[in-house]
Amino acid sequence: MAKEAKEKTPNYTVDMVKFMEATYDPENSDETVELILADEAFVKKTKRSVISKLVREGVYVAPEKPKTEKKDQGPSKKELIGHLVTLVGNDLKGIEGATKTSIETLIRTVENLQSE
Repeated sequence: MAKEAKEKTPNYTVDMVKFMEATYDPENSDETVELILADEAFVKKTKRSVISKLVREGVYVAPEKPKTEKKDQGPSKKELIGHLVTLVGNDLKGIEGATKTSIETLIRTVENLQSE
């Protein structure tokens, strides 16, 4: 006894796709996706679903993310460990697991002891 194949209901009708393509503006990506979601045909759709459909249709352009400037965080852990090795004068195997703050504290302590 073979099961009858159920016809799959599409998530987006042809009219919905046409509306999305006509409404979507790459210059105002987030705003136009919200306009699409405001239409009653899209009440049960999520923003992510609409964006995914626009991507599949080849019309979605991701909004440009604001560029953040790199923060100057001082020397790297590797550089700090190198400096500590020069202060102590021998290999410090195992110190790589220490936090950057701990290594900086240890360097200050060693420098203070050496200056006394």
